[in-house]
Amino acid sequence: MSKAAISKTPLDRAERLAGLAAAARTARSALLDLADRTLAATDVVIVEYPEPYAAPLTLHTAVGDSDLGAAVVTRCTVTIDGRTGWGLVLGWDRLASLAAAVLDGQGGEMADTLAAEALAAEQLARQQEAGLVLLTRTESE
Repeated sequence: MSKAAISKTPLDRAERLAGLAAAARTARSALLDLADRTLAATDVVIVEYPEPYAAPLTLHTAVGDSDLGAAVVTRCTVTIDGRTGWGLVLGWDRLASLAAAVLDGQGGEMADTLAAEALAAEQLARQQEAGLVLLTRTESE
């Protein structure tokens, strides 16, 4: 994804949180590196250490809801200069959860750019997968 394709508009908090979670999947090294630089430059208080959590998965349909089970996520909360940062990543990943929380608490252009690029990478991957599905033929065709 080219940097020109990424919007320079600051992300709202929900977009940043989703993007940082996506970065844990698509750009983990960049997420951890940026968080390390933030940690070196500011004081961070860990409010809730990274911990696993089973998030319930429910499919909502026109005919009713179906419980699909649960997904393991790792969540963490920090404060930086009085601002709360929250990290929630898929799977059991203490470092990525802490990194996401630090970058959410710090905010700023670099965190937003990383989040936007990760969201764009996942969107592109979904589009490519959808294109492959369209090319799939069954034996009966």
